[in-house]
Amino acid sequence: MARRKISLEKRREKILTAAEALVAEKGFSSFTMEDLSRETGLGMRSLYSIFPRKESILKAVVERKVGEIRKFIMGQIGGEETASGKVRALIFAILQMREMNREMLRFYVFERHLFEWDIQSELGEEFHSLYRDLLFTLKDLIQDGVRRGEFSPIDPRLGAALIMGSINTLTYLWLYGDEERNLMEDGKALWDLFLRLTGGGEEEEK
Repeated sequence: MARRKISLEKRREKILTAAEALVAEKGFSSFTMEDLSRETGLGMRSLYSIFPRKESILKAVVERKVGEIRKFIMGQIGGEETASGKVRALIFAILQMREMNREMLRFYVFERHLFEWDIQSELGEEFHSLYRDLLFTLKDLIQDGVRRGEFSPIDPRLGAALIMGSINTLTYLWLYGDEERNLMEDGKALWDLFLRLTGGGEEEEK
């Protein structure tokens, strides 16, 4: 039974990895279960026995991707000692993850509405949960920075909203067709602006 469970989990991961690559290549609306069967070497019966419908594959892909993004961002923050360093690391980690997952973001922004309401809601909750966590983490870090004297006294909620709102706007412009836009360069400009607004000291660029 244990060996069968491991085999099932391996096949599931194989399907999700292939599906993510197909989303990046074709977009979710364009790839088919036949494409997935060819990429994985699994028969259609095997695919449908693990994922009853195509939308359930997408949901699992999004859940896995959100978990990876969360782990990466929190890992980047954990490598910093100061509140200022953690805020900076968070900004650049978010932007780096968005650059690396452009097609997934494009799907979420431009294609999610094409699916049934229950799938739209479930996918939205995955991203909204991550967004809320990042927003509250930013608020706490800014509050800690103010307490330590790294930032001038500001409302940490407004500071977090300014950063996340700016990141979202820059990401939208990048997704909407400005492919030459460099999100990491935008991140440097955003960080410089935040330091100017909060009276933070210049940090050595990493």
